[in-house]
This record gives sequence, structure tokens and C-alpha cells, in this order.
Amino acid sequence: SPSYLEEEQLETLFDIMHCDLNWETVEECTVECEPATLTMKKLHILQQQGVTRISLGIESLDDEVLRRAGRAANAEECIRSFHDIRDVGINDINIDLLAGLPGETDESWRQTVEQVIELQPDSVTLYQFELRQNSGFYTLQKAGHPIDLATWPEKRRFVDDGFAMLEAAGYTIVSGYMAVKNPMRWRSVHTLEQFWHGGDLLGV
Repeated sequence: SPSYLEEEQLETLFDIMHCDLNWETVEECTVECEPATLTMKKLHILQQQGVTRISLGIESLDDEVLRRAGRAANAEECIRSFHDIRDVGINDINIDLLAGLPGETDESWRQTVEQVIELQPDSVTLYQFELRQNSGFYTLQKAGHPIDLATWPEKRRFVDDGFAMLEAAGYTIVSGYMAVKNPMRWRSVHTLEQFWHGGDLLGV
């Protein structure tokens, strides 16, 4: 996540972008952030540099799930990061959740989604946990330490349940991964309505 950068590095990165891009024409600037790496100073820098949207990688709001996943922030710190983003004046926030992390249960997943709905983010993305070869979990399994992971049907059920809860709370599903609070404000929805007619869509 770009929020791993130090404050000075963030400022340098944006200084370079401001030199190479016509910033007056930028309608949206999104930065992905991980709660454990955010500070108020970093958030002020992002806001001052023209960031309009932050995608916050919370993943879960269950402390045991976060601990087993090796995440550096607990649930309370994740929620505090969300409020800190609002406090610096960045109002467009996406929350990333990861379904099927080790230790996830139907109850812990539902509680996470319920807490996210209470925060009222502008959008929520739901992804299914995948065991990648560059991950610590994969290394542990290769070394003979089995990890209790959710099956694909279980992960699909988590995602389906999560989207159903978001829809019941008034969110609109706009893709296989995302639900938005106000589709009339959502630029990609207008783009799809105007230009996309059911064919293949490639995002880069």
C-alpha cells in the first residue's frame, strides 16, 4: 500500500506527479491505505496534495481473524483510521474486506459487515481470500504447517451474504466486487450506463 511510504516520500511522490500531470484536470485521485501505516500527518499530506478518495484495506473487524492473518492493526485501530480520514476532510472512502481469512466464521463475517455498514463508507469491496505463492501462509503450508482455510463454496457464501446485507442497508451492487452507497455519485456507474452494453470489459 502507498501508505507504507514515509511522510517525506509521499510529498516527493506527489511533487513529481504535479510536475508531470495537469492537476487541474484531475477529477479523482484515489490512494490505497493500510490502517496500521496511516498517521494523521500522512492523511493531511494526502488531503493537501489533492487526494479525493481513499481505499482503506481493513479486511476484517474481528481481532482474532486479524491476528491470525498477521495484520498489524486491530479492529479498534481500523475504525479509528476510518474516522481519521473523515476528520481531515477526505469524505469519499472505500472499505476493502477479505472473505475467508483463517479463522473466519459466518458469525465473525456478519459482525464485520454489520460494523462496516454502521460506518457508512461510500463504497465497500468484497474479495475472496486467495493463497498466493508470495504469502506467508503459503510458505507455512509448504513447510508442513497446515492452515485451516475456508473452502471456495464457503468464501462465495461469505461474499453473497455480505452483499445481501449491504443491499438490505441501501447499498447498490455495481460489480462483482463492489457495492456503493449512492450510485448517482458513482462515476463508473454512469460510464457503464452510457458506454457499456454487455460486452467484455477490461480494467487496467
